[in-house]
Amino acid sequence: PNGAVNVTINISGDGNFEDIAPFVLQAKGATIFADEPKIKTFLAGDTLKGEFVQKFSLSAQKDFQIEPITLHFYNPDTKSITYFKSKPIEIKVLHANTVEKSSRGVSELSAAPKEPKFYTFDGLNLSIGFCLGVVFLILLQGALRHTWKRKALVLSERELLQKLLKYKGKDEEATHMITLLEENIYGKANHVLSKRTIKKLLKNLM
Repeated sequence: PNGAVNVTINISGDGNFEDIAPFVLQAKGATIFADEPKIKTFLAGDTLKGEFVQKFSLSAQKDFQIEPITLHFYNPDTKSITYFKSKPIEIKVLHANTVEKSSRGVSELSAAPKEPKFYTFDGLNLSIGFCLGVVFLILLQGALRHTWKRKALVLSERELLQKLLKYKGKDEEATHMITLLEENIYGKANHVLSKRTIKKLLKNLM
């Protein structure tokens, strides 16, 4: 439990590797740390070659699954976008039932429950505590809305496409948005994408 599982995505071949966006791993129940990808490009004769390497570290207290990742690229032989999708990876955590999450955010061995402690508060303290709690929730809600708004606005078209690909064919609006993004990125189109529409789509899907 909480031991590190190292994952490396390595892509090599011909073409412009600068177009590959960083990957975002999905693994429910696991804590994920991602390194910035390292990209190398070089010429071999008249052919542009490259290598993309991105490393991750995952940890969890119980079994989890690393969801498939998707890579899409322009295939000059077929003159179309080609999609590659990996298989899911099951991770087995040994002795998962011997630990539990502590208040410090790390795992500890389970211990016998302690005797409960009881506290008393007068009416004034309860009122002050309640008011402070309400103020905190209002501030937290505002901060989350602001963070979500900023996140929706700073996504590049490539990053947005990477997030939406798993919904292709499953959601009509997402599929339409994927088509527009691909035409902008690979077909040199210039579709104007509404930030409000993108924000609403991401909120509905995620």
